Amino acid sequence: MTALLQTRDLSCVKDDRVLFEDLNLSLDRGQILLVEGKNGSGKTSLLRILTGLSLPENGEVLWQGQPISEVGPDYYEQVNYVGHHDGIKRDLTCLENLRLVQAMGKPLPIDLDDALDKVNLYRFGDNFVATLSAGQKRRLAMARLVVTEAVLWIMDEPFTSLDKASMAMFQQMFEQHLNDGGLRCDQVEFIRMKRLSLTQAFWYLLRRDLLLAFRNRSELANPLLFFVLVITLFPLAVGAEPNLLARIAPGIIWVAALLASMLSLDAMFRSDFEDGTLEQMLLSAHPVPVLVLAKVSAHWLVTGLPLFLIAPLLAMMLGLDQDAYGILLLTILLGTPVLSLIGSIGVALTIGLRKGGIILSLLVLPLYVPVLIFSASAIDVTAGGLPADAQISMLLGFLFLALSLSPWATAAALRMSMS
Repeated sequence: MTALLQTRDLSCVKDDRVLFEDLNLSLDRGQILLVEGKNGSGKTSLLRILTGLSLPENGEVLWQGQPISEVGPDYYEQVNYVGHHDGIKRDLTCLENLRLVQAMGKPLPIDLDDALDKVNLYRFGDNFVATLSAGQKRRLAMARLVVTEAVLWIMDEPFTSLDKASMAMFQQMFEQHLNDGGLRCDQVEFIRMKRLSLTQAFWYLLRRDLLLAFRNRSELANPLLFFVLVITLFPLAVGAEPNLLARIAPGIIWVAALLASMLSLDAMFRSDFEDGTLEQMLLSAHPVPVLVLAKVSAHWLVTGLPLFLIAPLLAMMLGLDQDAYGILLLTILLGTPVLSLIGSIGVALTIGLRKGGIILSLLVLPLYVPVLIFSASAIDVTAGGLPADAQISMLLGFLFLALSLSPWATAAALRMSMS
């Protein structure tokens, strides 16, 4: 009979140093694998390879006899991973974090207050994670084991920051999982909740990002203030001659919009990367490109939509022809989502770099130029009394192309960066 989890000739190399090679192991229901070794010996690397977050130098990981790269979401649905990072958001409450955990996995029919009670956090459901101690945060991270159904639990130093009582509590939970959820998982009869639909998971993630944005209002206002400031400075620099400002208004507005959009790009995945939430998203049973699209949508709603709303006021200040206001709004409505979609690829490629801001700019700015050219041109020709059908058609084409390709490219880039 084929074991649930197997590795075949697994090898891992980091910085030209072989951590392990030709590793073969098998793990079946009711069994536990304890990985021990010195610091830097490859323990975390092995666990991340088993989850699919990292790729081995050679060999493969098999789930029920099939490579996990081929099984994909069906494998991730069976995995609960607790890594070095807790994978929780400090600006959300304990209950809000657990709701998102359930949205990303296969929820168990348990009241979330009861789940918090199981990890001794019953009184902290409405508390923000930022107010918890390190041990309480770790217990909240481990609560994902209680609220989602998974056969395979992979944990990297799970007892970090925990006291003796908490260690004993989780040790008992592990034994219960091995006995009931492991050895007899295929025989145990209990109510199973359906995994949330893809649409529900999309809206959960979108709502979470919007909630985090509104709880960090200073960061939310930065792109908008930058947009207004740049456009306000142009008349001071080139003079307040009305005809000149009206003529260069399309370019001014779109250059400012492009730079304002770039200002907040790095935040799209950065906090998720730093607190471990991104790892959990990549291990979700839902298609990662759809989850990426949810995050890009949230970025546009907090960056592009405010620009769309305030642009007519700034166009009036620059003296733009009133006949061009409609096209101005249309170009922003079509063009700024393209900026967010293209930018997400650049962010995903540079997320693992400590100083990726400059590289990010070099990656995405050349790809932004066509959007800038056609958007400014559409406004300019409309102000001159000519139709802008060709420019709008090009922007529509850019938008459909970005929507079709960008989420997949971003998902692949995130996996590569995390690996």
